Amino acid sequence: MPGNFARPAPIPVRPAPGASVLQPPAVSADRLAKMVEMLGLAWDGAALADLCTKIKGVGGAPLPAPFAAAAIAAHVVAMRPDSELLAW
Repeated sequence: MPGNFARPAPIPVRPAPGASVLQPPAVSADRLAKMVEMLGLAWDGAALADLCTKIKGVGGAPLPAPFAAAAIAAHVVAMRPDSELLAW
């Protein structure tokens, strides 16, 4: 039986007083340098700064997460084919 059902308005959610609101981590060359070091890869500071710029650019684009991750991975492999591990 068809009906005219309206979707209810969403209930606003506010954090409890004193609670922290989660935010995505900021991308920085220092953080990437730590990851690169842990993976045993060798990158220079300029390349990591360029990668940070690319990540921030893709992060601000209206892409679904899998496509954004693929774009970043493709950029990493294009910059340094021997660093495919970092793309993962």
